[in-house]
Amino acid sequence: MITAKYFSYLVRIWQGDDMPPAHWLASLEDPSQKRTLYFKSMEDLFAFLRERTMLEEHKPGPQKYD
Repeated sequence: MITAKYFSYLVRIWQGDDMPPAHWLASLEDPSQKRTLYFKSMEDLFAFLRERTMLEEHKPGPQKYD
């Protein structure tokens, strides 16, 4: 049995009325845990996603060599 590892999020991005034009806020809704994470910038959102996927990529497992 092969299982694919994936994450599923609902992403929302928006600008506040009092924010500079280039500044965006973001949230990720995780339906599997029924929680929403909020981010003050797109950089924070991307850092979270990078960290989340890096943790999964570096888990010990079978090594494959060519």
